[in-house]
Amino acid sequence: MPNNPHRRPKGEGSITLLSNGRYRVRIETDPIDGKRHWLTKVVATKTEAQKTLRDLTRQKEDNHLIVTNRPNSFSRYIKPYLDSKFAQGIQGSTYHTYKTTLDLVGNFLGDIPVSILTSDHFDALVSSWRSKGLAERTIRTRINTTSNMMDWCVYKGILSANLLSYHKKTQKRIGGVVDIHNDVLSQAEHEALKAAMLSVWETKRHHAPQLNNHFYPCYLLAYETGMRVGELAALRWEDINLDKCVVSVKFSNKLDKDTYSEVQGDPKYKSVRSIVFSKETCEVLKVLKDISKSEFVF
Repeated sequence: MPNNPHRRPKGEGSITLLSNGRYRVRIETDPIDGKRHWLTKVVATKTEAQKTLRDLTRQKEDNHLIVTNRPNSFSRYIKPYLDSKFAQGIQGSTYHTYKTTLDLVGNFLGDIPVSILTSDHFDALVSSWRSKGLAERTIRTRINTTSNMMDWCVYKGILSANLLSYHKKTQKRIGGVVDIHNDVLSQAEHEALKAAMLSVWETKRHHAPQLNNHFYPCYLLAYETGMRVGELAALRWEDINLDKCVVSVKFSNKLDKDTYSEVQGDPKYKSVRSIVFSKETCEVLKVLKDISKSEFVF
């Protein structure tokens, strides 16, 4: 069942019916450091939610509802956790992927101290994701990412238990696992995709070569070699032997965790390797090289 937020004028807070039957009360507090802050509570009944919102609104009007960045909120520990993962070797792009999910969690929980977080807060969090119609695979990934951080919090003595452990144990029984292989192209889909790209490739190759359409050759090489996106982006012509149809994977483009800029580094897990590809793809790459004006293939 979708969320049913009871809309109020901006700044007066909201009550949201969650798919688990509980109610989330959320009110924006007065900013004191130039940043917006919210206070969030999850309660059992609509009557309790209405009373909670009235109490919070009254406190806000009396200037008694001042929420700062408490040092022990969930958000307080996101960066230390991610920095510890980065020190263990995760890539910058993975760092940002984790941060995106954990920031969503932090925004949902607001400034609730971790010492008073309960499983109800995380039940409401997962319910909110489902009520938005997110794919089970996306929800599963978010649960795993958040659960891993909570394991770290338990290890550091910040939490006494992983409050998402129930969801992590039961997620395989609530659907979504059976479709995990659906991302693999069938042979018919592969051929259809090739045909569509070939049409564009042939048109631009003969009539607008300056446009350097890369989709067709890039797809062929990715399909046959399994190269990652960052590896394809970092590929130079000097890394391809067009006589032997061999590509040497030496580098990969990645996001810097601090600047979000693209930098070049080693392939994931240091997987430097050489891969043989088909003569068909080799001939297409030869054509691309003839019209290329860059040291990079794509």
